[in-house]
Amino acid sequence: PEFYNMQLERPPGDAEGFSILFVDAMHYNNYAARLSHSCDPNVEVSLKAIDGKYCINFYAKRDVSPGEELCYNYHSCTDSMKEVEAAFCMCGKKKCRASYLAFVGEQSNSHVLRRCHRLVERQAALLVAGDAVGDPSPEAIAAMEEVGLRCGRGLLRDAPAWLTHFVGHVALFTAAELKRLPRDILAEQREVAEKQVQKNGSWVPP
Repeated sequence: PEFYNMQLERPPGDAEGFSILFVDAMHYNNYAARLSHSCDPNVEVSLKAIDGKYCINFYAKRDVSPGEELCYNYHSCTDSMKEVEAAFCMCGKKKCRASYLAFVGEQSNSHVLRRCHRLVERQAALLVAGDAVGDPSPEAIAAMEEVGLRCGRGLLRDAPAWLTHFVGHVALFTAAELKRLPRDILAEQREVAEKQVQKNGSWVPP
């Protein structure tokens, strides 16, 4: 699979706002770029900001024997089972999970998205954003600030007005989704439990 095995989240409190920084060791790297994945690693990774610069630090989790390979857990995930099956892990540890990618599910927690933010709603939001002028509404700006996005800064620096308005729309939906999602997840689990009771006469917790 093609993916970046390291991404840094710039925190919302940063002056530039939230962002995802991708680490690409193809053109500039050091020895750490050659460390392999292990499901039971002897190295852990710490991401810190030192003197205004984001740094990736590698620390030994335990005593390392002479000649022992240094490895860390990539903690990479995907929503594609095909990618999981292709990402063989050969660390050989007792705790090996057979793949260095974790499967998060193709439809994980998408209950509200499927019902309230389908393709037609997203297309409509794009059309509305295309005609928008000025700044997004105060509610949209507040929702954007909540997730660390700031108009004219960071990810939205030099962004056209229509894109800023569309991001505001998505931020408003995200805020509404956070309120609705727990109720929908509980309702789905209740329905699953009821079906299991009808079929087996009892419910077995997952």
